[in-house]
Amino acid sequence: MERSWDGLDDLDVVLFRLDGFSFAISKHDGNPLGLSFVWLTQPHEQADKALDTFLEVVGIGEDVVALDSGVPLA
Repeated sequence: MERSWDGLDDLDVVLFRLDGFSFAISKHDGNPLGLSFVWLTQPHEQADKALDTFLEVVGIGEDVVALDSGVPLA
């Protein structure tokens, strides 16, 4: 877990790997909705598989994904 400051307010970030995919989870204290964001740390051809892997390991369904970038994953 890393806690840093980006000039706006506090930012918590954790970096980890699952099944060959590199992820980051970030939470920005200034986010008025209090959302956390899950990121692939680099572009990947199998981004859909990465999402499935993350959801399976965490034990949640895709229905809990409240927001996405709108950018196609593959």
